[in-house]
Amino acid sequence: MKGGDTVSSEEFPLFKGTAKSAEGVGLEMLWAEAVHDGISPEVHWQDGDSSSAKSFRAHFPDEEKHKVMLCSGHVARAHQKVLSDIKVKKSVTKAYQTKHQDTFPAVKTAKCVCAGKNHGKGCGCISDAFIRQARINFFCCVVQADKDPAALKARLLSLGKHHGRDIHSWKDPSTKKKAKCDFHPAKTCACPKCKNKTKGREPLCGKGKLYKSKTAVTCPLHSLMYEIETATRAEKADRIIHPELGRGNSNLPEASHNVLLRLRSKDVFLSRLHYIVKTDMGLLQSCVTWEQETKPFGQNFIHWRVELFERMKLPIPPGMVRNIQQALRERKTDLEGAKTDEGKGRRIALKTARVLDSEERKQWVKKRAIQHSYGEAELDADSDDEANSGLNSHPEKQNNIPEREGAVSALIDLQLGITAAQKNHHHTTAWKYSQRGEDERRRVQASIWMSVSTCRNTPGSYLCDCGSGFGFFEGNCTDVI
Repeated sequence: MKGGDTVSSEEFPLFKGTAKSAEGVGLEMLWAEAVHDGISPEVHWQDGDSSSAKSFRAHFPDEEKHKVMLCSGHVARAHQKVLSDIKVKKSVTKAYQTKHQDTFPAVKTAKCVCAGKNHGKGCGCISDAFIRQARINFFCCVVQADKDPAALKARLLSLGKHHGRDIHSWKDPSTKKKAKCDFHPAKTCACPKCKNKTKGREPLCGKGKLYKSKTAVTCPLHSLMYEIETATRAEKADRIIHPELGRGNSNLPEASHNVLLRLRSKDVFLSRLHYIVKTDMGLLQSCVTWEQETKPFGQNFIHWRVELFERMKLPIPPGMVRNIQQALRERKTDLEGAKTDEGKGRRIALKTARVLDSEERKQWVKKRAIQHSYGEAELDADSDDEANSGLNSHPEKQNNIPEREGAVSALIDLQLGITAAQKNHHHTTAWKYSQRGEDERRRVQASIWMSVSTCRNTPGSYLCDCGSGFGFFEGNCTDVI
């Protein structure tokens, strides 16, 4: 893990698991505290793209007394992502057909109008403009539904089946009566009498043109897939709209940057603007070698920091120039040292230790009864949403994973490549790996040394366990793990 560990210490170690499981495990602890304190939450709002609902259900299994609601903003974003995935498809898989053929029989025969050729402007397939408008339409339906989940469901169904195809009046098959889109006027007019006065209402002049969608999908396949997607969202209407609270949104608490500071061994920048500036600085710094070798801005160019001060018309302190020149000399020395065998060996040892640490964290996550995930707002349209699936039905299978064996196997895979690169050495030099915090206490208590061996009785590369703790070995060692 790159970066300085400035947030962890002996009293506050790093999080044991991975970034994928951090949110769910954190909520497990919070809900356990809530149960201990006698708190009984009626509604739990969540973003919908993580498995945090599993933590909630583990402590509050009664779905009638304890509801899990979805953030409307995250649902809209997931809706947009699925449409982006659908946009590039010109056919559907067998799994997709099997999943939806009972409700939408046409999915077995629908064909894309652009099959065998590239999408073109106005071809009738899903476009970027349609996706942007679809997200807006989805959110408008949520707002107009207010506190009625049934209204949201009806609007989403008509949005996917009719409005998305630029159909704004139809005959209702159940009532045999004429129906129309109720979230926009039937006609629009731009005459002087109606201009800027009839937004969202019927024309005052009584004339006008029939309403037309700015973007519509006429392709048989894409229009059907859009209808299926809106129908899928409509089934979750009772989880998006609460009958008393209406719609909920988790964007506000997420915007407060409540970060798990001890999740990663690196500096955490909480301000978005600060993050952007630091990223740009990193990109500039990555070009320093090229700048110093080619001098693209002339021989008087010193460093991008000095250039930045000049362009901002700020005075350049002499001490800054001296410090930069000294840093450049040290940097050149470090780069030359990194190319030596000693520098390569040090990087190999650090990478080896990172592999061990990564494997250990993965095994810790797999041993938990609840399998958490995070980072995928929505899976592919052809697959089921694993983020909202129930508790892991076979946790006992994952509790028997040989942790040490898995870590060593990953280490062996890494070191086999190292050994091939260093085949001229019978034994390579071992490098001490040191890291602060809990990792140091766990792996470096006995001054752990790592070695790559190609001795006769230890083909390939292994860690040796002979002697006191881990150690580098000489000769024909037979005590290997």
